[in-house]
Amino acid sequence: MPEISVVMPVYNGEKYLGEAIESTLNQTFEDFEFIIICEYGTSEESFHIVKEYAQKDNRICIIQNNKRLGISASLNIGMRKAKGKYIARMDGDDVNGIRRFEIQKLFMDLYPDIGICGIRHKVINSPKWLVDFNADPEQIKTDLIFFPSLRHPSIMYRHSVIKENDLYYDETLMGAEDYELYIRANKVTKITNILNDGLFYHRRTEENASLVYRERDDQIQEKLLHKQFLDEFELDFTKEELKILSITSTFTGEKKTKYKEIISKLNLLMIKIYEKNEKLENLNSSNLWNTMCHRWQRVRYSLNVIYNYKIPSELLNKWKEGFFYQKWMN
Repeated sequence: MPEISVVMPVYNGEKYLGEAIESTLNQTFEDFEFIIICEYGTSEESFHIVKEYAQKDNRICIIQNNKRLGISASLNIGMRKAKGKYIARMDGDDVNGIRRFEIQKLFMDLYPDIGICGIRHKVINSPKWLVDFNADPEQIKTDLIFFPSLRHPSIMYRHSVIKENDLYYDETLMGAEDYELYIRANKVTKITNILNDGLFYHRRTEENASLVYRERDDQIQEKLLHKQFLDEFELDFTKEELKILSITSTFTGEKKTKYKEIISKLNLLMIKIYEKNEKLENLNSSNLWNTMCHRWQRVRYSLNVIYNYKIPSELLNKWKEGFFYQKWMN
C-alpha cells in the first residue's frame, strides 16, 4: 500500500499540465500513487499528456469520467479509490516544491491529531509569499466563520479522518466545495498550515480568476456564511448583509458613490457579530478579534485593487473610522 495517494482532477489545461505532473513525480518522497481523474470532455491533447506520463511511471492511475460530473464528484471518485494513509490534493496548473510530500507526511506523522494540513504558498510570478494563512488550529477554526485559511490544492488529508467522518465533497455544489468541507471537518478534527517556504506554487489562470468563476463562488459562499452566522451567533442576516460581509463581493456591481455607505454598514455588521460572541462565548474572543481585524484589512485591499492603490481620501478616512481599525491602532 502506498503511504500517500495524490488526487488530481483534470479538465483541459494542457498548457501547464506537464509541469504539474512532473513536479509531482519528481518528489523526494516517492512512495505514492498518483490518481488523475480526467473529466468528460477533456481535450485530446490533455488526455494524451496524461497517458504519456502514465506509460513512463506506473504510479499513475488514470480514471476517465464517462459523463460530465464536476470537480466535487471527480475528487470524491479519486478519494474513494485512494489506498494511502494520506491523501494529497493537486491541480493541473499548480506546481509542487520538490519536498512537499516529504515535509507534509513528516508533519502529519508527528501530529496525529491533525486531520487536514495545508501549506504556505507562493503565487507564480509574484515576488512575495502569501502569509495571511495561519498555522494555529484554533485561529483557523475562527477564521472559517468568514473564509478558509487554506489553499485547496495544497491540502493533505488524513485518510482515516475522511473515511470515519464521511468527509467527502458535497457534489451538489458548483463552487466553494473546499470551504464547505472544511466547515464540516472543523467539527471533528484539527486543521493547520505548514509555513515553510518553497513547498507549493499556485498559478492564477484566466479561468480561476474569471468574473463568472468568482461570482459563482461568492454566491455559494454567502449561503455558507448565512449558515455559519446562524449556527454560531444566532444571527439571521439578509442576502444584502451577507454580500457585504463576504468582503470578496462587497463592492461588486455597486456604484462607487455607495462605497462609503457600504463601509459603514460593514463596520456595524462586524461589531454586531463581535458583540454577540461576547455574550454567547462560542469562539475565543482573541481569535475572533484577529479574524475581524484581518477582514477589515481585506476591505482596504479590495479598495486598493479597485482604485489601483490610489484610494480617494474620503473613502480611506471612512475605512480608518472603522471599529476594528481604531481599536487595532490604539
